[in-house]
Amino acid sequence: MNRWVFGSQAEVLAEECAQANADVVIAGHCGVPFMARVGGAVWFNPGVIGMPGNDGTTDVWYGLLQPKGGALQLTTHRLRYDHMAAAAAMRRVGYANGYARALVTGVWPSLDVFPAAERAATGRRLRPRSLTLTVQAARESAFRAA
Repeated sequence: MNRWVFGSQAEVLAEECAQANADVVIAGHCGVPFMARVGGAVWFNPGVIGMPGNDGTTDVWYGLLQPKGGALQLTTHRLRYDHMAAAAAMRRVGYANGYARALVTGVWPSLDVFPAAERAATGRRLRPRSLTLTVQAARESAFRAA
């Protein structure tokens, strides 16, 4: 399924997690990093390397999943890179100028797919996040925020 899913969309997240029938869903596509607890599940969107997080910075985002003792730690991280060279390369090959401009400004060229909450957060600096997942019983997972 190709669907834009954002952190503010609690009902969509719940629906997607229920369909996945999983304790953790790792999915991107919307480009804005977030972690959300959805009932007994967690949605982890680490962001995207190819576009900034619409927060007014030129950084892009990635996520890590790391074992930590008997738990699993999910983290999001900023990545600084030569965004000017990337934007110039996009323009040279004729890629949509709006996307090249987004690499330079840190703001997306169009917000029409964004829900109201994410639209309102345009230009607000995002911060890295961390969530530690622990197993409480043999058959059940319980999640504790770090």
